[in-house]
Amino acid sequence: SSGINAEYGQGFPIFALEENSDVHILRMPLSATDESVKLEGPLRVLPPNNESYELDFSSILVLGCSPPVLACASLSGTVHHLALLSSDEEEEECLYLLEMFSLDLPEREAGSSEGGEEEAIKQ
Repeated sequence: SSGINAEYGQGFPIFALEENSDVHILRMPLSATDESVKLEGPLRVLPPNNESYELDFSSILVLGCSPPVLACASLSGTVHHLALLSSDEEEEECLYLLEMFSLDLPEREAGSSEGGEEEAIKQ
């Protein structure tokens, strides 16, 4: 129990992804007496966004490790691995880009849907 309190003393991290690809962190305290919830963000991504990559996240998965590593994916099939670390310059947490890669996804036709939803609507 003391190890858990030491690691998550500020609160258990919950990550939230906004529609504009901003990532926020919500800290939920482990103590039953402390009901304060702290929302931080949007978190900065380092190195700063440049022409080599774009941040257009559509989904997020948090890997269970310390420090937390996020796998953020885009609709185009690009996956970014980001680690939550403290910035040396300021006393804030930032997401550091560890790696990114693209998956070869099959092209979907515009307007097509899976499961025959359009056919069900027409009937």
